[in-house]
Amino acid sequence: MPHGGQVIVLNSAEHILWQSAPGQDGESPQVEEENTPLEDCPDGGVVFTLNEERYTVCAGADGLAGENGAPGENGENGENGANSAVRINPADLAACPEGGSLIEFGLDTNGNGLLDPEEDVFQSTSIRNGTTGDAGLNTVIRMSPADMADCEFGGTLFESGLDTNRNGVLDLDEDVLESSTICKGEPGEDGSTPEVTLTDATATECPGGGSVLTVNGESTVLCALIVEARDLPLALGALAHDEDTRWNGQALTWQVVHHGYGALNDSVALRSEGAVALQPMSDGSWHNRWDSVSLRFWLNDTFSQSFSPALLEDVQDTNVS
Repeated sequence: MPHGGQVIVLNSAEHILWQSAPGQDGESPQVEEENTPLEDCPDGGVVFTLNEERYTVCAGADGLAGENGAPGENGENGENGANSAVRINPADLAACPEGGSLIEFGLDTNGNGLLDPEEDVFQSTSIRNGTTGDAGLNTVIRMSPADMADCEFGGTLFESGLDTNRNGVLDLDEDVLESSTICKGEPGEDGSTPEVTLTDATATECPGGGSVLTVNGESTVLCALIVEARDLPLALGALAHDEDTRWNGQALTWQVVHHGYGALNDSVALRSEGAVALQPMSDGSWHNRWDSVSLRFWLNDTFSQSFSPALLEDVQDTNVS
């Protein structure tokens, strides 16, 4: 048995099976695989090509979904989480030579709102103080006459810069950062001086005495204060001291300058013993009408407020034209 075989004993008889010679190796089949077009297999599939023979295998349609299972039991509630807490301490000088703060973050496990020393720090950072800077420089101003080429009628040149040597002056060797020139205006024409005269008023103009102020030909009559006498023996030239009438903290003393004013037979004209104030006739343009000058309003609204109640009661209204 050159190619091998087997001996089979059947009912004491031996039968020999000879193995034939090996045949020639067969050729491997050519197999290709590709997806099927959707028009051939709507649910997908594969096309096999075996020795140029094509075989299409389509996927089956999905089966119906099964019923949902019964819900499971709820799990036990978890423990409450811990809040984060922050701890701030001075930073170590080795880490921050100029000083600073060490900020540490961790979980507040005991719920007291603080990050205690026994609680773990999971993050930290240091904030350093900056180094002290040099003192800043002050700005100083230098003033000098302006160049006539810039200011025909003269003016002032203002120059500002840093006082680098700290002497409080903008020296010539220090830089000018900004400059500005203020020029004088063209000289105007000389104004005219008003003609002002002050004369005594006549008895007709002021029965109690007074003055006539004339400005550029326009006159205003200023009469003395008229007070009801009330049977008081006030002789001409007599002084009446009123402790309750005060101006700038000083009691005023009045002098009797006239008896009777027009139809006011029981009246006297008073004049303060000394000057009480220096007031312009008008604080605006040259008005000299008594009904519009500021001096009249000052006397009636300001000066009269210093009078005592008794004096105010005795002062008589007068019309002066």
